[in-house]
Amino acid sequence: MITPSEPISLAITALSFEDLSGEPEQDQESVEEHPVDTPAQVVLNEQIYEERIAQERVRIYEELQREFELRVQEKLQEHEDALKERVSAFERARHRYFLDVEREIVQLALGIASQILHRELAMDATVLTGVVHAALEKINTEETVVLEVPSADAARWREAMKNGSLQVEGKEDLESGELNLRLPNGMAQLGVHAQLAEIERGFCDLLSKRPAA
Repeated sequence: MITPSEPISLAITALSFEDLSGEPEQDQESVEEHPVDTPAQVVLNEQIYEERIAQERVRIYEELQREFELRVQEKLQEHEDALKERVSAFERARHRYFLDVEREIVQLALGIASQILHRELAMDATVLTGVVHAALEKINTEETVVLEVPSADAARWREAMKNGSLQVEGKEDLESGELNLRLPNGMAQLGVHAQLAEIERGFCDLLSKRPAA
C-alpha cells in the first residue's frame, strides 16, 4: 500500500520511459537506404537530364530531316518523270505533224504534176512517147507488142511510133492520157495515172525510210 509520503517517486519508478514528443523513432537502416542527394548530385542529375533531352531533340530533328529529304526526292522524281513524258509526247506529236505535212506536200506535188501532164496532153497526145520507148527497152521479146491508146489519139500515136515494130490499137473505153502496153504474158499501164501512182509510191517509200523521231 502506497503511503501519501511517496506517491510521486513510486509512480515515476513504476512507469517506463516514453518519448513525450509523440513521434516514433526512425529506423537507422531505412535512413541509410534512402540517402538525401547533396547539392552537387542534384546539379549532376539536372545536367544528365538536359543532355538526354538535347540528344532526343537531335534524334527527332535528324529523323524529320531524313523524312523531309525523302519526300522532296519523291516529288522531284515525280516532276522529272512528268516532264520527260511531256517532252516525249511533244516529240511524237511533232513527228506526226511533219509526217502529215510531208504527205500533204507529196499530194500537192502530185496534183501539180497531174495538171501539167494533162495540159501537155491537151496540146500533144503523144507526150508520153518517152515512157513507151523506155518500157519497150526493158522488154525482151520477139512477139508482137500492142499499145492500147484512146481511139481519138490512135492516129497520132501511129504516126509517133511508125518507125518501130509496135502495134497501136485505139480503145473506146480509154480516156485521154491512158495507155496500156499489152504483152504476151500480161499488161502494163503507162498512162498519166499510172505514172503519178508510181511517183507517189516512190515518195511513200522515201517517207517510210525516214528515221523515227
